[in-house]
Amino acid sequence: MSESNNWPTDPTRHVVYPGPVPPLVTKRVATGVASAGGRRRAKVREKTPHPASTPVDSAFQEAVQLVQEGRIDDGLTLSQAALQRALDQYGSLHPSCLRSRFAHACVLATSGNVHDAQELLSQVLAGQQRALGNEHPDVLETAAEMGNAAALSDEKPEAFSILSPALETATRVLGPTHVVTIRLATTLARLLVMTDHPEEARQLATTTWELADKALGPASPSSRMALLSLAAVLAEIGDFQEASAKAQSGISTCSAALGPNDPMTRSFIDLARHIDDLPGGPTSE
Repeated sequence: MSESNNWPTDPTRHVVYPGPVPPLVTKRVATGVASAGGRRRAKVREKTPHPASTPVDSAFQEAVQLVQEGRIDDGLTLSQAALQRALDQYGSLHPSCLRSRFAHACVLATSGNVHDAQELLSQVLAGQQRALGNEHPDVLETAAEMGNAAALSDEKPEAFSILSPALETATRVLGPTHVVTIRLATTLARLLVMTDHPEEARQLATTTWELADKALGPASPSSRMALLSLAAVLAEIGDFQEASAKAQSGISTCSAALGPNDPMTRSFIDLARHIDDLPGGPTSE
């Protein structure tokens, strides 16, 4: 498989974006053992969770859908109007407005305006790091989109330099089954496909899905997103039979949990159809 400038559309984006990133669950962490009343008990401290970010205007999601349908100008106009409302309400550096600026950058990248998206994402990341620190889920999600945009621009070394440390941080801070961790892992897996590392891509995508599926169950948003990415990776490396099986499994799970018209269900259906239409696909002659 040779390198290609054609970065496939990320089928998992709508799962994480543009809603609020879930906060870390407050954990009671045992830090030692002390004697009390003749009994031994663990000292416990509270691990402060990250605050959840404010949901952004649903117009950004509508804008992404318009762009994906080919109505690029309509999508960009809608996204720009939603961004302006956030700017007017919060100011450019408020964390909630930074989320809206991030969402607008996703729309730009989806529409093909990758250079503009990269510039905006760089500004968003700097603002988020100042306001939220380096380990907040919003910061790490922005890193995922920056890696995606770098890949779109055929800046693969830059994409690796963004995604790899961000994935390490997200795994350590958020855990391997957090939606942002999975977004980073799936984006990195697809980058590995592009750079002719198919087995590494398969391993990363498979491990990500297995962890989420075992810990959270197949119906969880994280598991569904990981399964969708795994099916896409398998298709991209030419394992069409297994890709089709994973896509069909996702259709069944999502149809039962979300209904046949949910965006995630439709993503699995679209991917299954795409796999079937590929030369060498399961239904090709």
